[in-house]
Amino acid sequence: MKKFYLLLIIFVSLLLFYFSYSNLITEFEIMVDYPEIFVGGEIIQEELVKGQVQIYDYAQPIFLEGTNNESVLLIHGYLASPQEVEELAHYLNERDYTVLAPLMSGHGTNYLDLETVSWDIWADESKYYYELLNDNYNAVHVVGFSLGSLSALELANSYELDSLVVIGTPMFIVTDWIYSDDYGSDFLVTVIGEFANYFPYPKKGNSFTDLVIGRETYSHLPTISILEVIEYSDYVKSVLGDVDDDVIILHGSFDTTADPYSAEYVFEEIGSKEKEIVYVNSLHQVLMGIHQEEVFSEISGFLGRE
Repeated sequence: MKKFYLLLIIFVSLLLFYFSYSNLITEFEIMVDYPEIFVGGEIIQEELVKGQVQIYDYAQPIFLEGTNNESVLLIHGYLASPQEVEELAHYLNERDYTVLAPLMSGHGTNYLDLETVSWDIWADESKYYYELLNDNYNAVHVVGFSLGSLSALELANSYELDSLVVIGTPMFIVTDWIYSDDYGSDFLVTVIGEFANYFPYPKKGNSFTDLVIGRETYSHLPTISILEVIEYSDYVKSVLGDVDDDVIILHGSFDTTADPYSAEYVFEEIGSKEKEIVYVNSLHQVLMGIHQEEVFSEISGFLGRE
């Protein structure tokens, strides 16, 4: 009986830790001024931030100057920050690439800020960063993770990229039954809209996984902002056939955030002649954790192809 109570206490303690960890991190996280980062003599997003915005210290944008006059734009995922692509940024910079990993609007501050951000803002920001690199370097490769992969695909629709890498693309973000012949994204939008009335700021899932791999994200999310991700995904689906850049598509085989079928969908629908799909024996976050070296090698090899 004593053993049972001991195990019960341990179990309850773990549950309490799980549900409080991210809140504690947020409460004590250091805030800093948005840093000045110069690219080709221009301060990134100066007209937007004007030195007044404070962000979490972990969420600072990354700029690493390389030597081969080729650049890589790394676009992070939903609820996250450049921190989740930081190791990839250094990996590519060590291979002579200049790397820019910006902080996208609504991120790195307070999860409530996501309520005021629409998907076209993310698209416009991505274009701003692409053009900044394109004006200063001989080549621009674009790598997008999760939500960032939607921006990467939209960039490929608007510009001729030197390389396109999409990872964990959320074309379908829930189980297959919602996307059967009887349901679709309109149904999902209706469900989420109703859910938002009762649970406007649910706790984010996968907190324990984030703890294990060292990923820092928002602890909660505005339910209504998920609709922006869905609308962004729907828009990208409509232009996939016009994208013809060389592309590599990476996806976790056991992804519980973006359905792995998303990768197959992109592969089949994209207009690119040179395309490759790689499944990683992983959950959604393939850029941090035990599979990252495998993924980094795939990306580096693709960018360096002749």
